[in-house]
Amino acid sequence: MQLDLMIRVAQRIEFGAAATVLSSLSEFTAFAQDRWVVNKKLTVDAGVRFDRDQLAGQNTISPRLSFLYLPLKSRDGHTRRSRPLL
Repeated sequence: MQLDLMIRVAQRIEFGAAATVLSSLSEFTAFAQDRWVVNKKLTVDAGVRFDRDQLAGQNTISPRLSFLYLPLKSRDGHTRRSRPLL
């Protein structure tokens, strides 16, 4: 049986004199959201988020949408209990 051994040698990196880096970082974020109560059992939330990252040079738009459905909610505001079918 032969055993192969790999040896890695660390490499030394030397840097020159310190340099001054002038850079500014600015970010901008905005968010808008609206809730629509369709009826007592259904609510819809919709929104959009905008992000601006100057360092990465990117604009990002992220839409949001969610639904809340309560099929068992009674008229008095309490959730009904259900019984097993069997």
